[in-house]
Amino acid sequence: MKKNLSLGSIAFLAGLIATLVLTLIPPFNGSGYITAFALLMAMFVAFLNITTKETQTAIWVMIALLLAGATGVYAGFSQVPMIGTYLANILQNVGGYLTIISVIHIIKSAVGIFNKK
Repeated sequence: MKKNLSLGSIAFLAGLIATLVLTLIPPFNGSGYITAFALLMAMFVAFLNITTKETQTAIWVMIALLLAGATGVYAGFSQVPMIGTYLANILQNVGGYLTIISVIHIIKSAVGIFNKK
């Protein structure tokens, strides 16, 4: 079964893969470059790809990421020998990417709700 990917889906996957790769490159890790890139890609994906059908999913993703960040789940991965800091950084950066998409989606949905007559 062949499934056609939309431009928004391709942009989402490209942003996710680029965030993962940039996290593993030492000069970019810990700098503002990953955050700036994630913000730009997330805005592009959120405005291009998200529909009102996905509102509930975006809210659940947002809640899960906020709970993971608040409870320190990302920091716990740094205790894993040899690859722990990489895992923690990857989770933190991918979480940031998905959080930006979720926030934009929720704002976009709220504006749509208030603009309905």
